Amino acid sequence: MVIDKERSSKFKQIINYIFKSKLIKKIALGTIVISVPFFVNINNTENNNIVNEDDNINTNTQSNSVVFSDLNTRQYLIKVEKNDGNISKVYEEKKLVALSFDDGPSKYTEELLKILKDNDVTATFYVLGSNIENKEEVIQNIIDNGHEIGNHGYGHDNPDNLTSKEILKDIEKTNELINNITGKNPTSYRPPYGNSNNVSNNKLPIVLWTKDSRDWDKKVSDEDVINNIINDLDDGHIILMHDTYNRSIEIIERVIPLIKEMGYDIVSVKEMFELKEIPFEEGNIYFQTENKKIKY
Repeated sequence: MVIDKERSSKFKQIINYIFKSKLIKKIALGTIVISVPFFVNINNTENNNIVNEDDNINTNTQSNSVVFSDLNTRQYLIKVEKNDGNISKVYEEKKLVALSFDDGPSKYTEELLKILKDNDVTATFYVLGSNIENKEEVIQNIIDNGHEIGNHGYGHDNPDNLTSKEILKDIEKTNELINNITGKNPTSYRPPYGNSNNVSNNKLPIVLWTKDSRDWDKKVSDEDVINNIINDLDDGHIILMHDTYNRSIEIIERVIPLIKEMGYDIVSVKEMFELKEIPFEEGNIYFQTENKKIKY
């Protein structure tokens, strides 16, 4: 159903009110709620139609197989509540970042799980198949604590040195190990070193990162690792850390409160895409999502 805004003076008044609000500068995506959900594309304010999509809005933007935020087609959506003819509430912003850990499980993973639980944070663990043996209980605990398990290959071999067939075999071997323990398949795949050129026929979304903490680099101080995470952090960013270094565990305990103070909720990768209602599809490469549609 399509509603022409020129035919609704009340609707125009509401929109004018919204755009005068100082909060608009901070808004990227939200929900318009009057009597039913409406969605406004503000890129062309001179000739807008308002479409009731019954909550089935596809905000995914793709260039080839790599998913980025497209500033030219970004939609700005605002939540409005109407009470007795008056606007009672205008948009509550909710910003999300995704936290991910590579190369585990390790002897530090259980300690990390406790920190995440104490801080009410979820994360994605990109595990190596070669590290799973004798750590089956840790793998199950990751799932039992509400986190996601991703596939990081079996032995951390550089995909650029493997054929597509070898990479696929590597992925499937680790998938099987994870499934045998948890009864679930990994939610996504992160190629070692972030090298995805030879990855094909993969049945999982491919997730890279926006923020490399460099917690693995001994030349980088703890303070610089923290700065690598929080400097220029933005809604939809994916943070890369490791659960194989003691200092990473100490750093995450310090950095989680800082991220929350900046106004972000910290979630796992797939969870962030689901909350933003953005398709998370096999074979696509994801660095981040800045599409700011928030699911209330």
